[in-house]
Amino acid sequence: NVRELRNAVERSMILSAGEEITLQDLPDEIRRGTASNHASRENSFFTSPGFRDARRNFEVAFLRRKLEENHWNVSRTAAEIGLHRQSLQEKLRELGIQRPGK
Repeated sequence: NVRELRNAVERSMILSAGEEITLQDLPDEIRRGTASNHASRENSFFTSPGFRDARRNFEVAFLRRKLEENHWNVSRTAAEIGLHRQSLQEKLRELGIQRPGK
């Protein structure tokens, strides 16, 4: 589906860690060459029904990505994205984001 591919590329451009999109930046269904299922499409901020849902989905994806890049070091992540550590911790609580395994 061309629309799904376009959405995947746009999302990868936004969430890419570097200046180039690598295979690792693409969603699993694109890397595997399989069609995405309905549940994964619902989680995409590009297919969200409204602005608030899209924004929340983007914030969750963005923060998880940045936290993973910084090995879940909240202070380092906050400095990298331009937030105070306490503000980032509040946002993580608001969005229900927790370190894996906790």
